[in-house]
Amino acid sequence: MRALVDYIKSAFGEEARLAREENVRRNIKEFELAIERMRLERVSRSNSSIPPQFGERILLLILTKEERVNIPGDLEEEYRGIAAKHGVRYAKLWYYKQVVASAWPMIRKVVRWGVLAWVEEWIRRRV
Repeated sequence: MRALVDYIKSAFGEEARLAREENVRRNIKEFELAIERMRLERVSRSNSSIPPQFGERILLLILTKEERVNIPGDLEEEYRGIAAKHGVRYAKLWYYKQVVASAWPMIRKVVRWGVLAWVEEWIRRRV
């Protein structure tokens, strides 16, 4: 009788041990997948969906009130698409290029008027 009990324990004990090990392996794989999924969500949410804040602030300083309604949102949408397709680094470069391109007419006007003001001041001093 004792031999039968030992045989049953050894037979089912080995199967139970293997089942527990398999369950542990399965849980570890699920845990690793969950961690990877969370990491990917965090990376995609933090990097590719938000344009550079410095560029956004510069853009808001440059744009008129009417332009502030649409342009930042349009650039953000394009930024997300570019970041997904080409990467965050390329998307940031593209965004700053757009900011400079938007600022250039204003910079040119300020420089032009600044030079004219300087010439006017120079002439006043000479006369």
